[in-house]
Amino acid sequence: MAKMKKIKVEANPEEKQVSWSKTVAVLLKLVYDLDPWYFLIMIASALVQAANNILIIFIPRIIIDGIAAAWQWQRFLQVILLLVAAKYILRQLSAWLKRKDEIHQSLLQQRVPIYFAAKVMRMDYSKLEDTDILDLKERALFPLTNYGSLLQLFQKTIVFLSSVITLAGVITILISFSGLLTLTLFVLAAIGLFLMGNFLKVMQRVQQEIIPVNRRYAYYSGVMTQPDFQKEFRIYDMSSLLMNKVNTYTDEIGDWLHQIYSSQANAESGQAVTTALSR
Repeated sequence: MAKMKKIKVEANPEEKQVSWSKTVAVLLKLVYDLDPWYFLIMIASALVQAANNILIIFIPRIIIDGIAAAWQWQRFLQVILLLVAAKYILRQLSAWLKRKDEIHQSLLQQRVPIYFAAKVMRMDYSKLEDTDILDLKERALFPLTNYGSLLQLFQKTIVFLSSVITLAGVITILISFSGLLTLTLFVLAAIGLFLMGNFLKVMQRVQQEIIPVNRRYAYYSGVMTQPDFQKEFRIYDMSSLLMNKVNTYTDEIGDWLHQIYSSQANAESGQAVTTALSR
């Protein structure tokens, strides 16, 4: 088997680099323009998930405090019934918000490509076949339509907000037991975030490079399989030319993907070590 060549991914110095914060701000504005109600659903989902997590975390603490305070069985029964009722209400709210979230995500999944198509069609006609314009459009749409990156961003935002609130509750419990344990867990979590952050940077750069290549690959492979030009291909003996194009782009895509999977394996291995130590 031929050895994969190692590819170093570097940003094109001629391209203007957009900061992460500006990218998120643009996406937030885009979603707000298309569906402002989704923000309320996202915040409500984060609050409900955080409340559910905090309730689960505090149940053992409440029981331990009750035993230490020598509660009567009537008091225990009241507290248990109250916790069950709170848990039931939170589960119902979470299920309702999840249905609403799926509906609005489906709407956004349909509206975003239409929004980008409208912006493209407002360009001058001469630019519509420009390769740089096509690559730029593909870089914008490919992560949204193929990977659902916009919806993943908001799903991760819900998880992030709920995790921050949950973390505050966990800290109050851990500090009461051991400050050193709390500090150790934070250091391990920071190491895991650092490893995953490096992988995400590599993945972002690689995908930005591979998207134009993927568009060209799709063009040539589509032309080869369509019946319209099969006669011309045979008359002018173009099969070797087309196969060379497809094979070249296939090798290039394979090299990019090899780097992504290698970086992912390193990041996940490091995270597995930190997770094992934290347990």
